[in-house]
Amino acid sequence: MSIKNEAEIILNFLKEEFGMTREVGYIHPGYYIDGWYAINWMKDMGFTTWRQIEWTGYFIRHLAQEHFLENPEFNIKPITEARKYRLLGKHLWDLRFNNYTEKLIPLTDARNLEQNIIKHKGIGIIVINAMINPDTDDSFRLAVEELKGGPSPYEERRREEGAPIRPRKKGFFALWGCAYFIKPEDITGDTETWLLSNFQKNMRNSDNKLRNAKYAIDRDNIPDEKEVARINFNMDPEEFKKFISDKLPFS
Repeated sequence: MSIKNEAEIILNFLKEEFGMTREVGYIHPGYYIDGWYAINWMKDMGFTTWRQIEWTGYFIRHLAQEHFLENPEFNIKPITEARKYRLLGKHLWDLRFNNYTEKLIPLTDARNLEQNIIKHKGIGIIVINAMINPDTDDSFRLAVEELKGGPSPYEERRREEGAPIRPRKKGFFALWGCAYFIKPEDITGDTETWLLSNFQKNMRNSDNKLRNAKYAIDRDNIPDEKEVARINFNMDPEEFKKFISDKLPFS
């Protein structure tokens, strides 16, 4: 199966979960994903990732893994490695969530990504670009904290140090999905204009140890040929046509 075909199979599943069902009106009748529903679904399914601040990406990955586990006819299976929840068909796929206003799309830590790109001769990145519903009144954070039984030692330490409380997302509305494919030569060549290798360098984990730097995709500068598929979830059709006008081979 080609890279493009696998990408479209995954994107079409996500469109069924989050996207439009028919073309009517200015905004399509897509699905708003409520954070309280999402984290309780993950909790009920036994995924410990419901506790994470960035629950949105984990929710999408778990949904996709469950779907392809239940539908083996696609020959795409879930593969999990140290809280990295991916899909493996003929190619390896990593699913990412992105606020549509942000041009930098964070990936996983650089060392792990490089190892998998070499092992699998490339990796596909599926990105769900979404509109965020911010937790402006802090009610979502407090509800989740109560569900967890209180703040974690890491959160308590941050508060004692005077660090600001990280804002939460209380829900999202998916706008479009796209797929990129990163090849081995992309991590050895001069790609720093679009594939940044030192993203979040010098940040620390909850145990206060330095974490590995991450890769990030610069959406504004990524070459057109790196995008292998793009699907409209809930954008206005005419706006979407303009949006992909320079990428018609992938529409």
